[in-house]
Amino acid sequence: MAIFHFSVKSISRSSGRSAVAAAAYRGAERLHDELLDRDHDFTNKDGVIHSKVLLPEGAPERSRGSTRGSRLANSTSETCARERG
Repeated sequence: MAIFHFSVKSISRSSGRSAVAAAAYRGAERLHDELLDRDHDFTNKDGVIHSKVLLPEGAPERSRGSTRGSRLANSTSETCARERG
C-alpha cells in the first residue's frame, strides 16, 4: 500500500532564496528565473523519480506551457513581490 506524504515550505527572497531555484532543485529540472535573469540547472540531480506541476482550475494561461515550472515559479515570485510591496 502506498503512503501519501505532502509537505510545504516557505521560500523567502529576503533571506536570499529563489522560488525558481527551489522548484528546479526539487524537480531536477532546468528553469530560468526571469526576475534574476538566471538559469538554475539541476538536471543531473539523482533521486527524483517523478515530478509534476499541478495547477488549479482557472489558473492563468501564462502558467501553462512547455516551461510550466519556470513560468509558475516566476509568476508566484512576481505575485509575492507585488503583495509585499
